[in-house]
Amino acid sequence: MLKKAIVVLAPTAVLIAVAMAPMSSSADTFIVTVCPAGTTNPIYCTHHKVKKCKVPKLIGKVIGVNNVRGILFRHDCRLGTTTRYHHGKVVHNKKRGPVTAQSRRRGRVLPNKTKVNIKVKV
Repeated sequence: MLKKAIVVLAPTAVLIAVAMAPMSSSADTFIVTVCPAGTTNPIYCTHHKVKKCKVPKLIGKVIGVNNVRGILFRHDCRLGTTTRYHHGKVVHNKKRGPVTAQSRRRGRVLPNKTKVNIKVKV
């Protein structure tokens, strides 16, 4: 299944990605097939795994920020800004509480290492 066509410029030749297909039904890892320009023999093509960030559900979890970082890391995402608040006031001294908001919608497939901002009630 052809998803995208990517052109990569190399110093010696122009490489063209001829296929980008998901490895599994989760669509968070793709295989990119790259062949030299003008080649019809698949023996000269290379295959690369490309990971994608699939945003997990974080809202409602009562865990520390380090655990949220671990959950995001397992989904190939990164933790962005963490805002801690209590009754509308920003608090800097407490580290645990329920996650009440996240900047990226759960289930979205984004580029690898995309940052997700969270809001934690303390």
